[in-house]
Amino acid sequence: MSILALTGQIIGGLGVLASCAYLIMNCGVVYVFKREQEQARNLIEADCGGIQSAGECPPVTQIKPLRTYPNSDEWQALQSFAAQDYPSLNQVILAVDSEEAASGGDGASNLRTLAPNAEVSIGSVEAMNKKIGVCLPALERAQGGIIAISDADMVASPRLLRCLSLALQDKNTGLATCLYTVKHMPTFGALCEGLSVNDFGVSVLVARLVEGINFALGAVMALNRSTLKAIGGLEAIKDHLADDYQLGLRTSQLGKKVVLAAEVVEDVVGPLTFKEYFIHQLRWMRTYKASRPGGFFAFIITQGLLWSSLLLLSSGAESWCLLLASLWLLLRWGETFYSWNVLAGSNKVGRYAFLAPIKDFFYLVLWFGAFLGDNVEWGGVRYSIDKEGKMRQSC
Repeated sequence: MSILALTGQIIGGLGVLASCAYLIMNCGVVYVFKREQEQARNLIEADCGGIQSAGECPPVTQIKPLRTYPNSDEWQALQSFAAQDYPSLNQVILAVDSEEAASGGDGASNLRTLAPNAEVSIGSVEAMNKKIGVCLPALERAQGGIIAISDADMVASPRLLRCLSLALQDKNTGLATCLYTVKHMPTFGALCEGLSVNDFGVSVLVARLVEGINFALGAVMALNRSTLKAIGGLEAIKDHLADDYQLGLRTSQLGKKVVLAAEVVEDVVGPLTFKEYFIHQLRWMRTYKASRPGGFFAFIITQGLLWSSLLLLSSGAESWCLLLASLWLLLRWGETFYSWNVLAGSNKVGRYAFLAPIKDFFYLVLWFGAFLGDNVEWGGVRYSIDKEGKMRQSC
């Protein structure tokens, strides 16, 4: 046996074992989160902590940034946030940058018909991050002591605001955020997105265990108005690509905790094409590299597909190598099936777990692709990212 082949077997074998250990850890953190969800729901149902009464519930302002007039799926998603089971003020502000986006086309009704308690903020400030640009004028109209910013394509259960209030009750907590999941996948691109979102959610739970959370997730971010003011407001992050990461990081730098609310929202991805999936995930991967380089480089250690391939190629597929690679594959399928079912709250989505290795291959391509440049595409516009995570428009 050549030294090169032996080295490949050693590195591949150790990589597979590390990946297997990571998958087992994943199942553990998902189980813990499942228990947290059960406990939080029991608290809400039992009216513990005083969060059920209107007198104890802090008023909330929800800001929903919109790029274009919502389609039917997005309407339903917006309604789920407007129709929360919340006994105090739930002010919903739909933030758009122009009258055209607010009125819609093809005879569509105006955004103001969404619901009696939904307001519309039209206009934006100059910002590289267009999402934050439209949120800034909306923030001026906010009445709530809690400011919640969430993506327009998320669907929430009626108890979301109660869970956020519960998470923010601790005076040492500065920001509450939520995991998200994909339940409906009409295309192959949407299926790849669902697998990717699930793996990301699990990695957040692992990060919480290993190092704590100093970032937020853009799906839902809720923080007290006083905390937002202390970190410089949204103005401080208007040119950053990863606004969610910056909000969490600046909150933790205040000495405040960033916590996961015990609620998972649904990401409505729609009929995503594979090209759209790839562009979106490449943007996310390069954002990850710029924002959390340590986690980005550690990502490769967890990639059992890479190490299994190295092990099998360097050994000529010897029996013990086949056994070790098969162990990883079985764990990968089982972990995806279990975690996706828990996070989605359904035992139907896990049937796609057998496709996880295919997604892993795409992610290896994306990971290596992140090194080939610092440009990303967002909303049809190309940007470059500097070392601080700030954007500037590319030619």
